[in-house]
Amino acid sequence: MDVTVTGVDLTHDERVVAVCVRGKSKQRISLLDLPLSASPPEGAQWIDAYRCWAKGT
Repeated sequence: MDVTVTGVDLTHDERVVAVCVRGKSKQRISLLDLPLSASPPEGAQWIDAYRCWAKGT
């Protein structure tokens, strides 16, 4: 399902999450679980870098 990422936030347990909006619904999704579209948006390289860091690679 397509959503708009309106921001990035840090949770109380220090996880980085994307603030996602679709219509009137808003949800925070871990950047580690956030699927990207086939044509990655601007800034996707930062998500990739965070994922590599989180995995220890």
